[in-house]
Amino acid sequence: MKNKLSIIALLLGTGGLIATTSSHAAGQGFYVGASAGYSALNTPSGSAFDAGGQYNNGDSLAVQTNSTNDSGGFGGSLFAGYNINETFAVELGYTTYAESSYKSDQSNYTGSPGEWTYTGNTNSSSLTYNTTSVDLFLKGT
Repeated sequence: MKNKLSIIALLLGTGGLIATTSSHAAGQGFYVGASAGYSALNTPSGSAFDAGGQYNNGDSLAVQTNSTNDSGGFGGSLFAGYNINETFAVELGYTTYAESSYKSDQSNYTGSPGEWTYTGNTNSSSLTYNTTSVDLFLKGT
C-alpha cells in the first residue's frame, strides 16, 4: 500500500511538472549552451600494458618495472540549436572527454631461470586516448 501511494504521488508530481514545463516552452529562435564535468576511461587492469608483470621467452625475460596511468579529468560540451516551434528543436553538439594516458617501462634480461643477467636495455611504451563526439538530433518538448 505504501509503495502504491508513493507511485501515485510521483505521477501526480510529474504531471504538474510537465504542465508547468509545457506552459513555459520557448518559442522560435536560436539558443546555445555548454556543460562541463568529470570523465574517465578506465581499463580493467588499471594499465593498458599490464600483462602479468613479466614475459619469459626461454632465454630472455622482460620485467615490467614501472607502470602509470592518468585516466580522468575535465570534459565538456558545447551545443547550439534552433527552436522550430514550441514543440520541436534541432540541435548540434560537440563533446570532448578527458585525455587518458598510459605508460609502461620494461627491463630486459637474458639467461635462464635463476641466472638472469640485466642487458642494460629498458623499453618504454605509452598510449594516449583522446575522445570527442559530434551529434545532431531533433529534440521534442
